[in-house]
Amino acid sequence: MLQPGWNELGKSHEGRIIRAYANFDSGKVGAGGWTLILGGTHGDERATVPFLEHFIECHLGNGKGLGATAVLPVLNPDGYERNTRHNARGVDLNRNFPGLWSADADEPPGPHALSEPESRLLHDLLSHGKPARIISLHWALSEIDADGEEGYKWGRSLWERLHPHHRSLFRMKMPDSGSFLPGSLGTFCRTAMKNSVHLLTLELPYHYKPELNPLPEDHFITARRVWDAEREKYWQAVYPAVESLLLSAVGSR
Repeated sequence: MLQPGWNELGKSHEGRIIRAYANFDSGKVGAGGWTLILGGTHGDERATVPFLEHFIECHLGNGKGLGATAVLPVLNPDGYERNTRHNARGVDLNRNFPGLWSADADEPPGPHALSEPESRLLHDLLSHGKPARIISLHWALSEIDADGEEGYKWGRSLWERLHPHHRSLFRMKMPDSGSFLPGSLGTFCRTAMKNSVHLLTLELPYHYKPELNPLPEDHFITARRVWDAEREKYWQAVYPAVESLLLSAVGSR
C-alpha cells in the first residue's frame, strides 16, 4: 500500500533500496484511480532519473492541483550505478515481465519471467495497486509510444496540449495492435492485465535540437554524448516539455 511521501518498495539484487514517492494514500484512492510515472528501467538511460527526481521535488511534495500520482524514479539502481542497460545480473528488466515472456527476446530476458527482484516489486505494485495509467520514461527515440487504442487517445491528447515548440521534440507513434514485445511492461499491461491500465512510453529526444525524420541510427550514442557534453542545454530544452506533459497527465480530475 502506498502512503504519502517516500515508500520503500523493495531492494535490488545488490541491496539498493527502490522507492516511489506518492502524493496519496492508496487505501483511500482505490484501484484504478491513480497514475504511475516510471524511470530508470534501463540504467544507462540517464536523463530519465534526474528528470523524475526534479519533478517530485518541484510538484509532488505540495500536491497542489495534481491527481493521485506515484513516481518511481529509478527501477534499476544497480544498472544506474554501473551506467549499464541491464541490472546487476545482466537482465533487461523490460524483457522480464510475464505475458508473452520469451527466452528468445532481443535483449537478455532472465531465466524466467519475474526472475529479478526489481521486476517482481513493480509487478506487485501494479497487480495490487492497479493504477489506471503508467508513463514510462525511456531514451532516446524522440517519441510517445502508446500500447492500445485507448492509450493512444490519451497520449495523443497529451501531445496535442503541448506547446508547438515542445511538441516538435516528440513524434506520436501510432499503435500496432499486432505488435508485442516479449516480456515488456507494455505487453504485460496489454495481456496479463487485459488493457486495464493505459501505458505510454515517453522516449526522450536524443538531442535538444532533434531532426526527427529520419531518426539517426546512432541516436543512442548521440544522446549520451549530448548528455555528457551539453547537459544544461539538453535539460533546458527537453525537461520543460516533459514536465508539461506529465503535469497535463496528472492534473486534477
